[in-house]
Amino acid sequence: MSISGDLDFDETILHVLKSYYQWYYDGFYAQEKNLNIVPLVRDNALYLRYWKRMEIEDAVFLYTPQSNIRDIAIIPAKIDAEVLAFILTDEAIYPLRYWLTNESYDERKASVKLSETKTVFVDAYLSFGDVVYTSVTGKRNEVRNLRSFSRNDAEKVGFYEKKSFDDGKYLVMSEPDFTALDLDSMLALQALIDTKNARRKPPRAPLIEYQDLNFYYDVIEKLRR
Repeated sequence: MSISGDLDFDETILHVLKSYYQWYYDGFYAQEKNLNIVPLVRDNALYLRYWKRMEIEDAVFLYTPQSNIRDIAIIPAKIDAEVLAFILTDEAIYPLRYWLTNESYDERKASVKLSETKTVFVDAYLSFGDVVYTSVTGKRNEVRNLRSFSRNDAEKVGFYEKKSFDDGKYLVMSEPDFTALDLDSMLALQALIDTKNARRKPPRAPLIEYQDLNFYYDVIEKLRR
């Protein structure tokens, strides 16, 4: 699992998941193969959902989603059917919807008409691993049915300026998904997990219950003659 930032959460997350999913994780599932995101790690916290900002025109900013899942699990995580990007100007905010598609990813751009005199260009496709999203229909090169909202209504359309990092390059809109523990807290958590995992796994119920069958061997023997 790749991580954006200076801290290495790999060992901590895998260790906790391995402990918590002790019986299940002994199977053939590999957690790393199920993640198609690059989490953001800042200030001893890990964020699965965050947006990356870029200026696409003077004073016009595009915030692009950097993930399409909401949790980390050993089983394959459920992916979002659609993800939202946001275009911001000084006066307005434009939610830009990307939805799942079976089309192949390519790097072509799509035009977005913000006003009668202003058009900007964004990626027509987004990809997370092998999962592809599109903002256009078919072979069109224009985003359609884009709505604008006042900047005062940003939270009503799902844009929360919770916290930003790296001089505004990354934006998070919720609390961290994981936070680093100090040693004492980590040991206490591990002790709790060990206690829970000390329970004996119940034996699997037999597929066929025992039955006192009579095979009538004397009859079988006569039939063989």
